[in-house]
Amino acid sequence: MTFLSHIIFAITFIALTAATKLTIYPQQVVKDQPVTFVCEPEPPSSDVTYKWLHNGNRIGNLVSSNWTIKRASLSTRSNFSCIVQTKTGSISRADIFVDVTAPPRFIKDLLTYYGYSHTSTNVSLTCIIECYPLCNVLWYKDDQKIDTDNPLYYIKNEQIPVDDPSDEFESVESTLVWNLKNWPNQRLIKNDGQSKYTCKSGDGFLDVESTAYVAVEYPPENITLSTKAVVNVIENGTADPVTCTANGNPKVEYVWKYTPTGVVQERGNTLRLGKITRDQEHSYTCEASNRQGTITTELHFNVLYKPIVRVFSNKTTFVEGSSETAFIFCKYYAEPARPVTVSWLKNGAVLRRIEGKHIFETLGTVSLIIRDVGNRDAGDYRCVLSNSVGKSTSRSISLAVVGSSYRPGRYRLSPRGGTTRNPKKERQVF
Repeated sequence: MTFLSHIIFAITFIALTAATKLTIYPQQVVKDQPVTFVCEPEPPSSDVTYKWLHNGNRIGNLVSSNWTIKRASLSTRSNFSCIVQTKTGSISRADIFVDVTAPPRFIKDLLTYYGYSHTSTNVSLTCIIECYPLCNVLWYKDDQKIDTDNPLYYIKNEQIPVDDPSDEFESVESTLVWNLKNWPNQRLIKNDGQSKYTCKSGDGFLDVESTAYVAVEYPPENITLSTKAVVNVIENGTADPVTCTANGNPKVEYVWKYTPTGVVQERGNTLRLGKITRDQEHSYTCEASNRQGTITTELHFNVLYKPIVRVFSNKTTFVEGSSETAFIFCKYYAEPARPVTVSWLKNGAVLRRIEGKHIFETLGTVSLIIRDVGNRDAGDYRCVLSNSVGKSTSRSISLAVVGSSYRPGRYRLSPRGGTTRNPKKERQVF
């Protein structure tokens, strides 16, 4: 029997020695709506008294010929009686059973949004609709009805009895279940987007519906940077902003952290830095996350700077003819450290590679070695180093030579610009 066809009529009983008519208005009583009882003696008389019973129990001090219940409830679905007594002692009574209908109403509606992991094995939506007489519950996806023979879903309906404490009438619990065994790869489709699902009472009268959006969620993946993972920046320069992106659902949130400490540097997917110096490591981590998981990627700024030079020697005063050797070292730091171009100055002029003078270079250090230091070797020495960023000149180291005069022919240039030894004055190479 549908809600439209379920109409309650007043049933009037005439009892004892006189007649009484008991009528309700409206004749179809609806939950939470008012209902009025009217008790009329026949023939009509004003010289009577009234008593009212509810399920056989006296209703307080109610003595009027009519009575209104402001809000019909479960307790209204019961028996009511009106007793009329005249001054002569004549008594009549009328009884009526009041049935109360409940139009569809959600006891449990759908949430606005449901997110299920793409690896979920149990996916379902549930709504509970109060309705008496019991109503049909229908499900829709994107406004298209989901038929019972749809292989991707099945519907479970369960009748729930009345709940007196909460004044809830009979209801239907309906659950739409994803039949994942019939889905591709037996799981939700990760990039299927968002779909609208609707639970609706389906008898066509005072229908109610509840709509939810269901999306397939997955953790961030395919994280990328707008630049290479290692970025070269010249010292005291400003790096271009770097953007971090990843795919994921729900929306991916981003945070940049300073890698050595884990301290948050910036919130959002774009890292913006000011002046870059070489006084600290410039490594940063982009962390992309949503409630399904987290993924990270690293970014490093390689700070480029011209050579920083420190010069020193083994000694600065030598004796002519003592066969002493001078060692002058230039220790440097640079980025890039290779290639570095090296030259030596003596008294401001470029020092050529000649016999007795040897230039050695290892990573981080260049050396000038002068054997048998004599008068011609006295002077101020500097090293000049340059890389792709710039050039630096060291402070000067002064060599002093005391003793005999300069002997010509001690040095000669190599045909290839290197060092050639005089066979008559062979020296040990350091």
